[in-house]
Amino acid sequence: MKGALRRLAYSSWVWAPLAVAVVVRLPAITQTVPYIYYVDSPQIIQAAAGMANRLPSVASLDPAFYLYGSLPIYLAFGISSLFVFLRAASDPSIGIVHPFSAQPSFTYSMANPTVINPSAVVTVELLTWIAIGCLTVLFASLAARTLAGRTAGFCAGIALAAFPWHATMSTSINVDLIATFLTCVLALVTARWVMTPGPRDHLYAGALVGLVFATKYNAAICAIAPAVVLIARKPEVGLRVTLRQAGLGILTALVAAVIAMPALVIRLPKVMAALASLRAEYYSGESSSPAGWPNFITQWHSFTSGVGGWLGLPPVWLTLGVDGSYAASAAW
Repeated sequence: MKGALRRLAYSSWVWAPLAVAVVVRLPAITQTVPYIYYVDSPQIIQAAAGMANRLPSVASLDPAFYLYGSLPIYLAFGISSLFVFLRAASDPSIGIVHPFSAQPSFTYSMANPTVINPSAVVTVELLTWIAIGCLTVLFASLAARTLAGRTAGFCAGIALAAFPWHATMSTSINVDLIATFLTCVLALVTARWVMTPGPRDHLYAGALVGLVFATKYNAAICAIAPAVVLIARKPEVGLRVTLRQAGLGILTALVAAVIAMPALVIRLPKVMAALASLRAEYYSGESSSPAGWPNFITQWHSFTSGVGGWLGLPPVWLTLGVDGSYAASAAW
């Protein structure tokens, strides 16, 4: 009994942040159905519903929406398709019955959030996003533990679990949460690459960068992490190995991005037009979240408003104080 309790306490750096993440996020599902408050949600649901309504045609595989990366849309489409085929399998006489009788039309504003029918499809999609949000906490803990020990892993997990903006994004269907999850997985991969290098780390890192790009275009800035590892390891492995790993990593990233978003090849002009549209929107100042100091202040206010923001800060300070010297000497 004592041994079991000791093992449970020893592993608390894993389950405690996960428990906090679940407790914070799961109750919010009652607040988001049937109301979709985040602007990404109707876009993703609409694109996925349109794809499901084209089943079983091959055309169902094209999201026909390229302002966002396709990976989150395909995830929502997979859930919609599951409901389509389960319904058909339960009663073959009715054939394929789509979760949405017609592609839904959405409007959005902060004052009047989109209202949709609380269908089982959207509920499962929301639960999926909540699960991904909780897994993000786990991978953040693992990455910090790999670099700086159990204390850092525990503090990083608690910080992200209690972070109000991440908790909010975990309870709506959006691209940012998927990108954050993949970036935390990439953080774990690069951390292990630093601490215990393996022969395929550059391939794993490249694949994850490609998936991040296929989720949220500008999140591909996370490629800086594996690039820094490559540069830092050059004196150890030599220029030839560094260049070979960089080339293979880039190739893997391209392949992963195309697999997750085939439109990068078959609809490239439309994707480029969407990217140009996004660039024009943000640089013209017409976006609801233009880049610059005012937006930073808004995001900081979102972070510090509420108990969660201040719960998230002390573990960060604690991590810097307790494990800072170890983290500095362990890898670099």
